[in-house]
Amino acid sequence: MILPKKTVIVALGLLWALMSPSVAAGDGDTKLVMQQIFQNMRNLLPLSANQTRFSKPAHRELIRSSLDEIAASALTLERHARDQSDDAGTEFLAIGLKRAALDAQRSFDEGRLIQSRSMIWNTTRLCVACHTRLPSRLDPPVARDFLDDFELDELSLHER
Repeated sequence: MILPKKTVIVALGLLWALMSPSVAAGDGDTKLVMQQIFQNMRNLLPLSANQTRFSKPAHRELIRSSLDEIAASALTLERHARDQSDDAGTEFLAIGLKRAALDAQRSFDEGRLIQSRSMIWNTTRLCVACHTRLPSRLDPPVARDFLDDFELDELSLHER
């Protein structure tokens, strides 16, 4: 299921704006990792919303490098959650994020693009699930213009 534009904007704003307590306390490395995930999702979500766009050879390198960076960042977050968090829910979601990111990467490499697209969206859902567990501490201006250049009108109703 592809989410409406407003839902994607809100979700990505949450990815950016809602930091875990350790991040809010000044964990600069974790902030950087989350920013890297956010920026790479900004590349992937518009492409993954459309099967034709996602399968274009011209997008292959951008998709591949974004998936690589998200997978590496997810591994880092999983280690951080395991080592620094006393919250089993946070650790559970971090493990899920790592698995979804690695599944998206592996599916893409194997040419299973529908599966890869689904795992990209699942990765986003896991980020949102983790971040929405905490109260907002920051204003999310970075997500406001997230999809301004994304042509939603060219997508089918199902893809939207």
